[in-house]
Amino acid sequence: MKTELRPCPWNENDGEHGIECEKFQSVDYDIFHVTCLCGVSGPKRFTEAEAITAWNNRPQTDKAVEMLERMRASAFTVVADFDAVIKELKGE
Repeated sequence: MKTELRPCPWNENDGEHGIECEKFQSVDYDIFHVTCLCGVSGPKRFTEAEAITAWNNRPQTDKAVEMLERMRASAFTVVADFDAVIKELKGE
């Protein structure tokens, strides 16, 4: 039975859609980590089971979401400031 993967914290993709455990081979050992199509990846581990456990046991994303919302609000402020400067330079 395959272990179920928690949804991606950034876009809610799940193990059926967009999330998988990838294996990377090196000369001496294999490395596994869970990845999402959006580019997010979990911690690297030496076994698939450890990688899935690390992904599924990650901290709650509430703080990360709050941080991203603050960053987005700051970015909008910066864009608005740039827009104001551009209008001023154009004499609008």
